[in-house]
Amino acid sequence: IAGYSADGKANATRMALTALCRFFGLKPDFHIAPPKPLNPVITASTETEAYLQMYDPRRDSDALKANPELFEKLRGDYPLRRERQAYLFRQG
Repeated sequence: IAGYSADGKANATRMALTALCRFFGLKPDFHIAPPKPLNPVITASTETEAYLQMYDPRRDSDALKANPELFEKLRGDYPLRRERQAYLFRQG
């Protein structure tokens, strides 16, 4: 799912703006930050459980298996996700 995380999109935007500023001889004056996750604290008893709370690929698989004809819609309406560093993991 490369490129779909909010972090990846923010980083790509930052890189593009930096390149534009460099090309036009401008001083970069921007701050790009992805939105905070809705639930930034994840309590789980295992690392696997924690990651599945952050993103469970089975949901995508189930949706695609149930409606393969909706592939483009599912792909286009993909929820914005955050990467691991956006969360605080607690042992539960």
